[in-house]
Amino acid sequence: MALIPIRNKIFARVEKYLFIRILIFSHSQEQAMQINLESKNLFNSEIVHTLPFDRNKGILRLKEGPNKVRFFSRKLRSVGIHWVNGISIRCPQSGCPLCIGGNVAKKRNFMKVIDRTSGEIKVLDFGSTIREQLEDLVRDYAIDFPDPDRLFTDIDVLIRCRDKAGRPTYTLKPILVKGPVTDYERAKRVEEMALIETDSIDLEEVVRPWTVERIREFLDKKPF
Repeated sequence: MALIPIRNKIFARVEKYLFIRILIFSHSQEQAMQINLESKNLFNSEIVHTLPFDRNKGILRLKEGPNKVRFFSRKLRSVGIHWVNGISIRCPQSGCPLCIGGNVAKKRNFMKVIDRTSGEIKVLDFGSTIREQLEDLVRDYAIDFPDPDRLFTDIDVLIRCRDKAGRPTYTLKPILVKGPVTDYERAKRVEEMALIETDSIDLEEVVRPWTVERIREFLDKKPF
């Protein structure tokens, strides 16, 4: 009998998020399209085109100390980033004036996560150190999680940042849940799945390179 109120709350929340999902689908079904890209290494590069991305709000900036996240898929996109006087410029590669001028682009990776601090869906921006550790997690926990998708979607990951004289280092640790799953955890999972269903972030928009013309205009107008 004690489970009935919990079950009713779960059903009510599912109905609420399903209703939201229907509204979003009805509004964006003409614009949404599926773009299938090849998988790279251990990650899935499948992209869904949706809505414009607000970088100021949508990018998760890792702070010094512990940062707890839940990856909700293996979708990953990468792009080269140039830095010019504190401005990040996504490299178009072919014909890039910055590359020609000797400004070397650094590869950055982007994946969607649930930020445990805010409870919101964000895009985690990270470099090779975190990517390599994510690949290590997949290999190290292959027995417990033979399906890599479950490793990313079923557990939280703690990313600890240590900033030493402006040179941050990162370590990743999976937060494994021991013992049987509780009713609270089941309810929380239902909420997370409903949140994921309402996601409108487009990774393709996040990594879209600047055009060569835009970079030239930026360089011509920017006082250095």
